[in-house]
Amino acid sequence: MKDSEMLYVPDNTEAELYCDNLIYAASAGGQICMDRIQELAKYPEITEGKLIGVLCEIRDSGADILPYRDYPFGREHYNGLLENIRRLPQENEYRAANRAGEDPIKLYFDEIECLPVLSGNDERDLIFDIADGDEDKKEMLIEGCMFIPAEAAYQYIGHDMLYLDLVQEGNMELMAAAEEFDYNKNISFIAYASFRVNRKLIEITDSAVETLRIPSDSAESIAGILDANKKSMEENGRELTDKELSEKLDLPPEKIKAAKEVLERFNR
Repeated sequence: MKDSEMLYVPDNTEAELYCDNLIYAASAGGQICMDRIQELAKYPEITEGKLIGVLCEIRDSGADILPYRDYPFGREHYNGLLENIRRLPQENEYRAANRAGEDPIKLYFDEIECLPVLSGNDERDLIFDIADGDEDKKEMLIEGCMFIPAEAAYQYIGHDMLYLDLVQEGNMELMAAAEEFDYNKNISFIAYASFRVNRKLIEITDSAVETLRIPSDSAESIAGILDANKKSMEENGRELTDKELSEKLDLPPEKIKAAKEVLERFNR
């Protein structure tokens, strides 16, 4: 498959138009900021393969991909980000409950601020070295991209998700991206990793929102269905039918059906 063939986005004009505009802007201006590329993560129909197609098109146009506009981040940037996070009610409450030690977010920022900052040339050199078989350089590449989860987590904070919990999820996705990235394509790892981290955090926060919106009676019905099916599997080797569940849980069939539809959605 050619790189350009991965670019096709079916049945969604908005996503396809965004991809086309992104590639045009990159080729016309000779460069594109990563902020715009990571917006692709907000379109569910844009797969990782389609992202790679976009990055290959940008590569072939000769355009450069730049990190965030105020990158590299310094102490002033992280101090400002820290203060913004501290103003959020749930973060403030968590911090108040853990006053015994230093602020864990400040400690984390102190740590990543000391990591070396990657220039475009640094990134390309590391990618070429890894493509040549130097696996040790992956650690340097990951360290040079630790700012990505730190920035992305702030964008998706909320929904009962603490900042550092989101950062941890983002860091795990960053490491997975480093393992799965195709270093032979000569495309931007920073842009690729940013897409993956943002997509992961979108999925996590969307899931949290959906969970919060389940009515309490549906949650009770789901719990009853799961418990009844577990016992039936242990005793009879099968799950109960809707009719059996309705009789056992003393619930109308329509409520059993609605609860199972919710359960099926969260098991996808």
